[in-house]
Amino acid sequence: MTVNAGMNAAGPDYDSYETPKPLFAALDAIFHFTVDAAASPRNALLARYWSPAVSGLVADWAGERVFVNPPYSDIGSWTRRAATSRDYEHVVMLLPSFTGSEWFHRDVLPTASGVWFLRKRVRFTVNGRPPLNSRTGAPSGPRFASIVVVWRAGIRELSVRGWGWEPAP
Repeated sequence: MTVNAGMNAAGPDYDSYETPKPLFAALDAIFHFTVDAAASPRNALLARYWSPAVSGLVADWAGERVFVNPPYSDIGSWTRRAATSRDYEHVVMLLPSFTGSEWFHRDVLPTASGVWFLRKRVRFTVNGRPPLNSRTGAPSGPRFASIVVVWRAGIRELSVRGWGWEPAP
């Protein structure tokens, strides 16, 4: 799916931000996902997805290749799920680059297989369109950079790299 949020009470609702389809397509070409673990019928990126009604936090991830753009108001629950369960093939999460956060130090650094720092800020969408600035009405984006975090079953050695993914013009 691809909804996010909760980080700035006075700012945009990042929980409603959707993963841009070109970014998802680039990741899917690498990881061949089997399930979108934090989606809704409106914004699911795969035919198979888990919505809030069937929470991806408690669903069986055994053997799955999982994509997660978690609600940013609850990132820690999702990173904890990936860090403590190794029955999946791999889990890939699109997250804010909050390297000082508790979830980053608790779940990502000690257990992830890879962290990819995105070169440019992700241009999320809401209902398929760029979100608008509430004051100016102009398209806007998040005030933070993003990372892609990868957990692979059986691999706990962390690899860090930049990823110069950019959407087609």
